[in-house]
Amino acid sequence: MDAVKALRAASMQQQSTAVPALARLIAAQLPSIKASIALQKLGQRHVLTVICTMLSVVRDRKLQNHNVVVNIVKKLAVNRETKKAVILHLRSESARIRSTAIRALGEICVRDDAETVLTVARFTQDADCTVRESSLLVLSKIVGSRVDIARGAFIDSLSDSAARVRRAALSALGKIGRKHGMMLYREASACLGDVDGSVRCQALEVLRRLAPNGDAACLAAVVACFSDPDVEVRSAAQNAFVNLAAHGDTNTIGLLLPLLGADEAELRMAAIRTIIRLCLQGYIPPPMNDLLTCLADTDATIRRVAIHAAREFAHPGDSLVVKHLLAIVDDPKLLNRRDAVRALACVAGRGESNVVSAMVACLQDPDMSRVALQTLEHVAQIGDQAVMRAIAECLGDKSSCSVALATLKTLCEGCCLEEPVLQALTPCLEDFDAHVRGMAIEIIKSTLTTCSEVSDHRHSAAPAWLTEIRQLRFVVGAA
Repeated sequence: MDAVKALRAASMQQQSTAVPALARLIAAQLPSIKASIALQKLGQRHVLTVICTMLSVVRDRKLQNHNVVVNIVKKLAVNRETKKAVILHLRSESARIRSTAIRALGEICVRDDAETVLTVARFTQDADCTVRESSLLVLSKIVGSRVDIARGAFIDSLSDSAARVRRAALSALGKIGRKHGMMLYREASACLGDVDGSVRCQALEVLRRLAPNGDAACLAAVVACFSDPDVEVRSAAQNAFVNLAAHGDTNTIGLLLPLLGADEAELRMAAIRTIIRLCLQGYIPPPMNDLLTCLADTDATIRRVAIHAAREFAHPGDSLVVKHLLAIVDDPKLLNRRDAVRALACVAGRGESNVVSAMVACLQDPDMSRVALQTLEHVAQIGDQAVMRAIAECLGDKSSCSVALATLKTLCEGCCLEEPVLQALTPCLEDFDAHVRGMAIEIIKSTLTTCSEVSDHRHSAAPAWLTEIRQLRFVVGAA
């Protein structure tokens, strides 16, 4: 690069008169990385010339990436001359130069500098919205503990005519942090009624960061956004509510429970999801009665969410929860039926006859048989011959054969299988799937051992089917 060679020559010979022309030559090649490095080197000695040249490039060539100039200024030696060069261009007629100069000023000034804060705050009233936006972003970096000085600038910007400026003002408040920005969270909450959805989202984010936990007015304002027409606002409102809730605060749940009976399904969904998140994080105890009521909701998705909540929060053996889950086993939606059956496996106790009967009935449904078999493994009584006969009928279905064998293996432990079950097992010994063959062998070996012990104890002859199965090559060596 010729400019780099010229730079080296000028630096060695101390030719200050050549610097302006050299700076223009290098700046003309921005945003090249080599040009950026060359300007940084040149700027260590000639700060004012380099900054003036770069900002001229911004004005004349309309350089799109302001970060190129800002990053070069950031890496220059910070001294009075650097600050003077930047402030000089704040009075430029070009809005692009003013905006870039403000951002550069934010990189070279220290936090809590009252003079700089006042200087930047004045530009929040600039005629150009880009300058106002840049001023607010810089204020968030340098204001520090001097929020009182910039308070008026922030408040005025929250009602700016440009949505991007209002959004920038809220973003700046969020970056200040709760320690210094808490005094402004009520002003930010007023933006929840803004006409622009992105501004409302940003306002919720600011409240999440600045508002104190458990603030009743703030929580009520956030809950009002649950019915916002913008889906992103509704999602942001739920996140904000969870972050603002206080542990053990009864008012928190009191704001949400009435929404479970709202006419709009979206509002009911937002309420139940938020309640579940609060329960999972330990803010409130699970309101089981209200959650169980949602199992009868007209919206299928809400019913499914309620099923998951019942599974998560119910105590094992809770008869009320079992009753409600059994009622939804016949849900019109297949996913809901399957989730209800899975939930019963976690909640119902072993041997509950009404649950076992419902699961046996589900075995007749090809779409439900696998999940019903998995649940029977947890709820059926060990050694229940009626259940094992029902399971044996599923062994002919290739899609559920392995699951049926796994369930049968659990339920037949320590007991003799009846002849119909063993007859259904026999074809599995010659199945092409090695896993299926292996489980069938284990089940038959187990029942052979148990039945032989019973036969020897009673001094009676073994049944005919026992002799027949013993002769199969798969179970040679079995008792």
